Amino acid sequence: MNEPILVVDPGTAWTTAAVATDGRSELLKEPSSGSYCWPTSVALDGETLRVGTVAERRKRSDPLLYAGRLTAGLRPDRQVQLGHRGYPARDLLSALLGVLRTEAERLAGLPVARVLLLTGDAGGSLAPAAQELIAAAAGAGFTDAELLFLPAAVAMAAADQDGPPDASAAAERVLVCDAGASALRLTLVRAGAGQAGTPLASATVPACGGDMLDGLLTESMSRGRSTKWVRPLIAAPGAPGERAKLDLAELARRIRHELTDADQAEDTMTPLTPVVRFSRQDLEKMMRPPLGQLSSACREMLGKAGSLAGTRVMLVGGCARTPAIQRALGSVLGRPVPPAPAPELAALHGGIVWAEHAATRRVAAVPVPVGLHGLAWPVPGDAARLIGYALAPGAAYEPGEPLARVRTDDDAIWDLAGDEPGILDQYCASPDAIVATADVLAVGRRTSAGPADRRARPLWLGDLTGDLCAAFGPDGRQCATADASGMVRIWDAETAAELARFQARTPQHPGCLAAAMTAEGHWLVAYFDGGAVILQDVTAGRQTARVAKGSDLRMVQFSGDGRYLCTAEGKRTRIWEASGREVMSVKERLLSDGGVAMSRDGRRLAVVSRTAIEVWDQPGRQHVIIRKLPQSRGTVRHLAFSADATKLLLAYDSELELMSAHDGQMLWSATLPVPVRSAEFAPDDSMIATVSLPSGAAPVSLRDPATGTETGQAGSADGPYGWARFSPDGRFLIAAAADHAALWALAY
Repeated sequence: MNEPILVVDPGTAWTTAAVATDGRSELLKEPSSGSYCWPTSVALDGETLRVGTVAERRKRSDPLLYAGRLTAGLRPDRQVQLGHRGYPARDLLSALLGVLRTEAERLAGLPVARVLLLTGDAGGSLAPAAQELIAAAAGAGFTDAELLFLPAAVAMAAADQDGPPDASAAAERVLVCDAGASALRLTLVRAGAGQAGTPLASATVPACGGDMLDGLLTESMSRGRSTKWVRPLIAAPGAPGERAKLDLAELARRIRHELTDADQAEDTMTPLTPVVRFSRQDLEKMMRPPLGQLSSACREMLGKAGSLAGTRVMLVGGCARTPAIQRALGSVLGRPVPPAPAPELAALHGGIVWAEHAATRRVAAVPVPVGLHGLAWPVPGDAARLIGYALAPGAAYEPGEPLARVRTDDDAIWDLAGDEPGILDQYCASPDAIVATADVLAVGRRTSAGPADRRARPLWLGDLTGDLCAAFGPDGRQCATADASGMVRIWDAETAAELARFQARTPQHPGCLAAAMTAEGHWLVAYFDGGAVILQDVTAGRQTARVAKGSDLRMVQFSGDGRYLCTAEGKRTRIWEASGREVMSVKERLLSDGGVAMSRDGRRLAVVSRTAIEVWDQPGRQHVIIRKLPQSRGTVRHLAFSADATKLLLAYDSELELMSAHDGQMLWSATLPVPVRSAEFAPDDSMIATVSLPSGAAPVSLRDPATGTETGQAGSADGPYGWARFSPDGRFLIAAAADHAALWALAY
């Protein structure tokens, strides 16, 4: 059973409410009047706050103990004076909500702890008025208060009239004309049960609010034929004068409502005062300036929103039946604008639709990526005494390697071994403790994830700042990203938490910045300062080397363990040790900037020159021309070694080709609709991640390395685009996405 939800539309003059539960709803009828519209007012009766119609009746006896329009100008500092006592406006609204809650619980037969409040403020829960609404709900005993933008609720009611809300209804635009007591508000929103956001366009005309129109009538009575008897009454000091003002405002409201259906209206303020007569023509003459403001505001909004062809118009609120307002809107919009069915309840109807779909606004917990996991064993005899642990925290272990030892009741010693490669993270039991089967005795961390561990769909973990480059540490637990300003950030890959940052020089070329982590856990950054490549040990806080002096740097790239650095400088490509010693130099003009790759261990170098593809080996500096490229005129987008350095992946124009790094023999080739910008092999060579050029607007493609066919994707059609990197343990994938880097888990 779904919990009951009280839906409340706290209007300036009237409040409507309904209780929704288990797919059904029931409007709350006020016991005192039998009406579905509760006056938004209170009256102080001794120490008790009376609300609704009871308050309206009591205001005649002592108007100084009465307050109406509780939601008008709702703000934290608003105080309402009742007699000699001041109340925060939210406390008076709490009294009304409390009575509504009692009635809702009577109808539902259950406690009602959740409320949905409609608000005309598009600022959401951060707006001061919205904060006051939430505080008022808390004061009435509600544990959960939800806010819904009132025009969005009206749009939901419009969509619900055409059938159950669905995705197609969400695409329709609705112009909501809320003719309420405080103002007439024009708001363009989208229809549908899932649409509760900000308006597309809006305009407000306070002069057309019901209170302002009533003010025109009272002003006319105060200076017309009724002046002689009206002025003395409202000028009387104390309670009599306040009572007369309330009676005069009530008289104006009754006359205005009567003129919506009749050409003539007549009424008296009290049985002892003269009869007051007005015609509809009289009222519409007074309304000419406000209607002019309405027409101007409507035209201005149309100018911002564009054509409203096909847009549904919903005229709601207490003044929706006023013929002059209908004609003014119809004249500007070029179509008849009749009021919505039961215009006072239209917004409430939409709120009910939203509340009835509350059960669909639930999300399931996401799986946790492979990382820390408890280590437990079937202890012989179901219980034994723990002798101790065989490894210290932080030590790596292989399958079958003992991690702990226990002694059973028969004094036999048993080894508790690991079942897969990992790192012992921490102990969970003390030596000499009695342990049982399935007790978690330690926490380990997996060091790799093979194809069998990967899920069919990568799990998005978060967006990291920096889209220029990325690198993982040796164990995959940390990664680094860099942005266009040269800021390098270090992240925890499992939690996406930022750990540290380093400001390098702003790169002149996207490839002139790289990062890597050494086996000792030090993060290295290589960046171009305009005259040379600077190697910085970020962890130690010192510069380690200055290499590749010159002004024509095109690319820097670290080996996987940070031992070597590759630089491409126009006509020369070189490999350096992290200490700054040069270990290899190749003098060849590259066919294009993407035509150079260093193997993951830093011992092999491949370059695509203007005449051939060459592979160089660091020991002995031997090289082999594995393929000649006579008269090549295309563009090498990317070149990458496989993880074992036996294969080369070449992205050439729109061609993607895998070849042997030994003799250049083609293993497979694929022609793609869009050129590949970058590619990366998984650490076990079981997968290739490719990223297309931005013009393709494609996600990361996950490919079978045996055939090149796409087997899956990461991301969405609007990105990422740039590059993709696997973590060394195969658990994570990170890729550039517009102005950030998206992090996914592949095994979880």
